[in-house]
Amino acid sequence: MKTKLTVYYWPQFLKDAYYRIVPLLKPHSHKYSHIWSPPRGGLSLGQILAYELSFKYYPKPPDSASTLIVDNTIDTGKTLSQFPKNDTFTIFYNKSACIRPTYPALYEQAEDEWIFFPWENPEDLDDMPEGIRTLITPEVIKKLREF
Repeated sequence: MKTKLTVYYWPQFLKDAYYRIVPLLKPHSHKYSHIWSPPRGGLSLGQILAYELSFKYYPKPPDSASTLIVDNTIDTGKTLSQFPKNDTFTIFYNKSACIRPTYPALYEQAEDEWIFFPWENPEDLDDMPEGIRTLITPEVIKKLREF
């Protein structure tokens, strides 16, 4: 059960994307012709990496191993386990997940931790535990929208 909230703000995401993730993946970029990210969670990161690493952004789930898949987190692993032939990168990784990302995640996510990303809307997340939802105050939402 998720009982702890971590808020990942835009400034941190942008710093991580441009100053940590791009340099991490750039030496491996020759292996890939495309990049794909699951809609919503991975979309912001996928778009940045497509531009910065000169990949074509793949609009649908990949059918080729030359497509790198990026997402915001591997929590259970259910989403990315559908693509066993593809290399993966995620910002967060829950070590109790059923899969590991190909490239090391920037942050380890605790099993009881809910990561709230700046592009998310708490009222639009059906799977968010009610106890976590109450921790996302109007002040948190306001800070999330600041750059």
